[in-house]
Amino acid sequence: LRASIDRKQKHQVTQQKQLQHELRINIARYLHDNLARTLTMISMHSELARMDTNSHETEQHLNNIAEAGRSAIEDLRQLVVHLINTQPSESGVGLGAWNTSSVGTSISESAKLLRDAGYRLAYTGISTDMRFPRTVETAFALALNEVTANLVKHAPPNAEVEISAIATEKSLLVVVANSCSRSENSRLSVGAGVGVDSILSRMASIGGNARFVSDTDYWQVILSIPITNEKEFIP
Repeated sequence: LRASIDRKQKHQVTQQKQLQHELRINIARYLHDNLARTLTMISMHSELARMDTNSHETEQHLNNIAEAGRSAIEDLRQLVVHLINTQPSESGVGLGAWNTSSVGTSISESAKLLRDAGYRLAYTGISTDMRFPRTVETAFALALNEVTANLVKHAPPNAEVEISAIATEKSLLVVVANSCSRSENSRLSVGAGVGVDSILSRMASIGGNARFVSDTDYWQVILSIPITNEKEFIP
């Protein structure tokens, strides 16, 4: 009887894993066949429009759109590969484990995006050679992406933005601050959106934290990455 129950439980576990794997493959195919195609079309039309314009400023904006589209396609490609090739039992390591950028590279990429979007940027970067464990870099990259997206959505045009990184004995602090008008600031109450919850969750998953400070004319996010082992922090 015990052997029969054990076999039945193992069969159920195997079936569940197979269903999860098939679901991941179906999601991957949907992303590849639908979203990737749409992003490709956006990028292509941006390139065509760029060739037809005589305005340097418009050309630059269209070039940024095309570049963003190509970058999104590459991110999506890596996600599709990750979904297809990663077994369900290994999925715990990957809330986007396809990301391999260092913390410094992630910050530099966000700074470039903000500068290209027209923000007045003061940027104090860190070495792109500084490496943390992959799960830490991934969680930080996703949290910083959310911070950057929220800034672009809510900060007024040509706002002043400052990004800085400070290494302490126990943590690396990454500070993103931007100016905002009174009308814009009313939309940025702490904890009001899904984005803030996502940032908090990402940072908590690696033993770090996120703090938010707002006033009538500025908004600030402080992401703290713990330094738990000297081998995990390579300047």
